[in-house]
Amino acid sequence: MHSQIMLEHVDCALCGEDNTDLLFVGRDRLHNKEGEFGVVKCKDCGLIYTNPRPTREQMAYYYPQDYSPYQSFHEGYTEIFNNIKSFSGRIKNEIKKILLKEYYHYPQQWLDCQNIGKNPKLPHWLKNIFLHLAVNYFKTHYYKIPPWKGEGKCLDFGCGKGEYLITLKKMGWNVTGFDISDYVRESDVSVITGKFDKSNFPKDEIFDLITMWHSLEHTRHPLLVLKEAHRLLRKEGWLYIEVPDNQNLINRFFREDWFAWDVPRHLYHFSLATLKKMLRKAGFRITFSKYLPLNYIMGSLVYFLKRHKLFLKCDLNKNSPLKMFLYYLGHFLATIHNSDIIFVCAQKEK
Repeated sequence: MHSQIMLEHVDCALCGEDNTDLLFVGRDRLHNKEGEFGVVKCKDCGLIYTNPRPTREQMAYYYPQDYSPYQSFHEGYTEIFNNIKSFSGRIKNEIKKILLKEYYHYPQQWLDCQNIGKNPKLPHWLKNIFLHLAVNYFKTHYYKIPPWKGEGKCLDFGCGKGEYLITLKKMGWNVTGFDISDYVRESDVSVITGKFDKSNFPKDEIFDLITMWHSLEHTRHPLLVLKEAHRLLRKEGWLYIEVPDNQNLINRFFREDWFAWDVPRHLYHFSLATLKKMLRKAGFRITFSKYLPLNYIMGSLVYFLKRHKLFLKCDLNKNSPLKMFLYYLGHFLATIHNSDIIFVCAQKEK
């Protein structure tokens, strides 16, 4: 236990002002570490952030060894094609191959090298029907897959265990990870640790794709991180960002019990509007954005019940009524732009 948590007060990372309203005072509810932290909203630009926050030296205390991103590695997340040998499984693989070739422009040579066995050849009319039905599903569930860039280079900022890096490597990309420590299992996947600046990446315009999967909200200086990403990204490259969104029905219902506040690990709490402002200030423009059916409802509900000392016995098996309800609710909220996770694709504006 820390006898005293050292905190620091910071100005707004977006506009530089120190003019805020206190929304609430939060604590670490995931690991129950000590300390209280304000969550404030800038009156000038609308950015919400944790203030005061632990100093850089103190932050390691809030990332214990049992912190879930350090522990979990999902082998299935690294696979695009499934290993199911049934007729329906082989049909799905064939549709994925067609989508990757027709819509994402992956070369036939790469597709032929995938060890997925022979798939049934579909009649032209049936193939068109399947493609029409599958394309939106594929874009929803495989939105992290980028178009082919000719063995392009990808940097995953905050790569964690490296599932995404391994996936892209299997798809022909040259991959590099960046994180505070090297947790990636594959020894031939390069991971850089340290400061995200020129000392580690001296050259400009290195990468065709830079990704930030739930990592930007953890950074101490998100605008500087985005400016460095701008320097490292090639002119026709893409920046993919996924973060929690604080302007939605889930957040408004649960308020301070919203799971994705996750103070003090989450230092910044974006909405699509404030993320767009910060990207523009870093030299990017958003070319595509979407609300994801993934959500923090269950975690938020647990926090809500604990705070009110209530108990709910629920079945969270894959096919349980509650699990199915949350699944369809997540898709509905995403459809009406009220899910609490957003994904954006951005490109250089200047």
